[in-house]
Amino acid sequence: MNFPQRKILIVSIALLLIVMICFSTTGCKDEQEPITADVKITLINSSDIPIVNTYVIVQGVTDRDLPDGYTTDGDGAFIIKNLGERNLTFVIHGEEISYRTSYMITTNDLEQREITVKFDDYE
Repeated sequence: MNFPQRKILIVSIALLLIVMICFSTTGCKDEQEPITADVKITLINSSDIPIVNTYVIVQGVTDRDLPDGYTTDGDGAFIIKNLGERNLTFVIHGEEISYRTSYMITTNDLEQREITVKFDDYE
């Protein structure tokens, strides 16, 4: 093999190597697992008083293993396990009217593992 042929071979191998590296890194984004956490949710009314011993339906939880509703404890709180970022709607059915409010769960909420949701029209 003479020098020009060897030079062409080396350049061809180098270009092939560059192309392989480009294709191997293209589309390989550093996909992070979505953050999830067990989050304590406290419900309060318009006067900032905890809504205690009340059944609340939570809409927007997509995990089939989780219940659709929860009962608040004596502090107005309950825990949703393995919660991720999403918009949730909380519904309390009263005798004559239903109360609802929405809350967007953020990464900060998940890191703190505790949020307070206010029902402005609930007395």
